[in-house]
Amino acid sequence: MKNLTRLLCCAFFYVAGSTHAAVDSQNIKNQEQRSIDMARYAIVAAILIPKTESGRYLCAREQVACAGVNQGELAVLLLASRDSVAHLTALVSAIRFATDAGLSALLTCKIGEKGNSALKVVSSLTVKKLRKECEADFVEQTRRGTVFRELQVNDACRTEKQLEIKLGEIHKMLEGGMKCE
Repeated sequence: MKNLTRLLCCAFFYVAGSTHAAVDSQNIKNQEQRSIDMARYAIVAAILIPKTESGRYLCAREQVACAGVNQGELAVLLLASRDSVAHLTALVSAIRFATDAGLSALLTCKIGEKGNSALKVVSSLTVKKLRKECEADFVEQTRRGTVFRELQVNDACRTEKQLEIKLGEIHKMLEGGMKCE
C-alpha cells in the first residue's frame, strides 16, 4: 500500500510538473513572439513615419514627438538582447528593411556581435523570402492607418538587389570575425 501511495504521489507530481513546465514553455514562446512582433512593428514605423507628410508635420510641430532614441533602434536592441533562435532570426532578418544609415549601422553591429550563430542564420536566408516578409510587414503596417497610404513598398523594404548586397556584406563580416566599435 505504501508503495502504491508513493507511486501515485510521484506520478501526480511528475504530471503536475510536466503540465506546469509545458504551460510555462508556451507562455515564454508567446512572450517571445510578442516581443519580436513589437520590434518588427517599431522598426517599420520608425522607417515610415518620417517619410509621410503628416509624420514630418508632427515632428516639426511637436519636437518632443521625434526627440530621443529612435524606436527602431530600441527594437534592434531588444532583438539583440535575447539569445533565443527566434530573436536571432528576427534580428538578422531585419536587414530586409530600408533603414537609414544609423539604424543600419546599429543592426549590422548587433548582428556582428552574434558571431557564428548569426552566420548560420544569414546562410539560411534567401533574398526572395526576405523581400516577401518585408512586403507583408509593409502591407500590415499600412492597414493600421491611412497615414501610410501615400507610401510605396520600397519606402520600407530593400530591393532584392540591395538585399543581395547587404547579405553578402554581413556574410563577409561574420566570416572575417569583424566587430564594431
